Amino acid sequence: MPTLTWAQQRPADRPGAQPTPTQGQRIELLGAGRLQGGTFNGVEIRKLIGNVSFKQGTTLLYCDSAYQYTERNALEAFSNVRIIQNDTITITGDRGTYDGDTRKARMTGNVTMRDPRMTLTTQLLDYDLNRNLAYYSTGGHLQDPENTLDSQFGYYNTQSKVFSFKRNVKLVTKENNIDTDTLQYNTVSKIAYFFGPTRIRGKQGNLYAENGTYNTITKVSNFARNAKIETPNYLLGGDKIFYDEARQYGVATGHVSMTSKKDNIEIRGDVGRYWRAQGRAKVYGSRPVMRNINDKDTLYLTADTLVSLEGRPPRTRPALSTPTARWASSAPICRAAAIH
Repeated sequence: MPTLTWAQQRPADRPGAQPTPTQGQRIELLGAGRLQGGTFNGVEIRKLIGNVSFKQGTTLLYCDSAYQYTERNALEAFSNVRIIQNDTITITGDRGTYDGDTRKARMTGNVTMRDPRMTLTTQLLDYDLNRNLAYYSTGGHLQDPENTLDSQFGYYNTQSKVFSFKRNVKLVTKENNIDTDTLQYNTVSKIAYFFGPTRIRGKQGNLYAENGTYNTITKVSNFARNAKIETPNYLLGGDKIFYDEARQYGVATGHVSMTSKKDNIEIRGDVGRYWRAQGRAKVYGSRPVMRNINDKDTLYLTADTLVSLEGRPPRTRPALSTPTARWASSAPICRAAAIH
């Protein structure tokens, strides 16, 4: 067969200049260094070697060598394989297959998928160009300018820019480590959505919930289902929890419980607010109840509102003093009593 002249062509730069190929559109060979015809395992193929390039609509494929099947609209690519879609998504790997009828590609070996917002690495990636859906099941690592994310299974919608992760999901931000089983992550808004037991561990404390969202930019959490905020001194729980890390401010609603670990004091109510920087908390709604366990005695206190103020050591004797939690109520009888 005669040697082919290299003729790399690129699609038009303007969006929409070329229509999306319909199912069954033939894969076009743009160029190769050398072409040989023959059979492989009883199937007629073109064997292409050296600077190989193909095109289907706005999708380009490059590799060092390839088998192009003449009886069906498909190919196998080997070494330095690269798929480019719409000049925005690039997938590279050691080996790839592409079916031009179904427009499905599979890339194996040191696979990297890039778009302007993120980079995904894995060992095996399937990509459905009709559905704009890429997925892996052998473990993957996602990195964007703000965060990294690892999981066993993952799906990426290249149109909505939303990732879905499952099993052993670990999201690492600049401030926190997040472990969960099921998570969605929007690479545009940088918001993570949780759909199972989730733990956020950070310098300021830990959060736990079984459903909710976390904004990795603003550091704002909205959690539900057994939600809890835990700091070295306090444990705040409720049906729902809002927490703003930047303001160090949290709100819990529904079956609220707040515990002072050092003083064995627990408050239950409908709404709880916590200002961590001020060492201040407030619980109110439906007659909140405080329980203080001291040795074998238990003290109960009820009022319209219960407020916790974290004590500070006296300046004159800092070495002999320890922080205490003081609980007071808006009710007059409670304001008159000193409760420690």
